[in-house]
Amino acid sequence: MDNQFSHKKSGMGSALGVPSEWGGSSVLSALPSKDSVTVRYVQASELSQELESEAPHTLAVIGYGSGKSLSVLRKSLNLEVNLPPLTQPPFVEVWTSPAPVLCDQVGNIRLAFTNEAVFGCLEVSEPTGGALEDVARVAYEQIFEYCTRSGFSHLLR
Repeated sequence: MDNQFSHKKSGMGSALGVPSEWGGSSVLSALPSKDSVTVRYVQASELSQELESEAPHTLAVIGYGSGKSLSVLRKSLNLEVNLPPLTQPPFVEVWTSPAPVLCDQVGNIRLAFTNEAVFGCLEVSEPTGGALEDVARVAYEQIFEYCTRSGFSHLLR
């Protein structure tokens, strides 16, 4: 099971040890700006060429199917969703930010982030014979705990 999330920092500090300098306290100032994250769809065969200029600003690349297209990436989250691609040739999602991107891992959550947004991925194994809802609940508890500690409070799933 994959859970991917991206959200805007609200001003509570950062679980990554980055001091918070957010002065605004209104709800509106904590909402994501329309320019904090962009998603594009790129043919998998053209991904390497496309990312040459975007590499320092790439939060994540999401592929569907075989995973071959994502091996070119180094400094971003590279996620392969185990579903067949719906188009031929296959496309991948490229999530970028206008700001430089840093990567980290907190617990089981892999992260790519800027001061404005975090893109995260938590991968857990689905149980055989167990309840999927229990696994999903534990995964979301970990995600919400990270969101609370880091100050990125607007979750986009």
